Amino acid sequence: MTGFRRRTSFAVLAVATTVATGCQGTGKGSPSGSATPPPGTNAPATTVTATSACSDLVVSGQALITTVTQFASGQATGDQVRTSASQLSASIDAARTTIGSQANAPLDDAKAALQRLQAAVTAQPPDVASARSAASDALAASRDAAAGCQSGTPAPTSGG
Repeated sequence: MTGFRRRTSFAVLAVATTVATGCQGTGKGSPSGSATPPPGTNAPATTVTATSACSDLVVSGQALITTVTQFASGQATGDQVRTSASQLSASIDAARTTIGSQANAPLDDAKAALQRLQAAVTAQPPDVASARSAASDALAASRDAAAGCQSGTPAPTSGG
């Protein structure tokens, strides 16, 4: 189990690093004008906040997937799933205020998926298959919103 957690932690870190790097951009041809300036210059406060919001979306979404997987195998409780879902919800709310309106559609999709997840986890007995599906949809929509950070254009919806 320790190896699983280590691999999962590494995977989450790799995803977060990839998204954070992608959100920073190169500064060349960035349509949103939110590229990170070279060291030693004054960066607008919103650049760091938007980059952080992008990576938080993916990290929180991946953490939710991990928790739901543990829930499905009996290694996590419904309360732990709800806590993880609340963390993703908070990341979505933060992203909505910092990323901009181009991310509204995928963020709405992620919120809807979280509502489905809550219903699946609180059902008696819990609907594990629906919980997994909803968590996957929430992560996909979060990634779509984070992709919008990188491009500065509307991200495609997850289709969920």
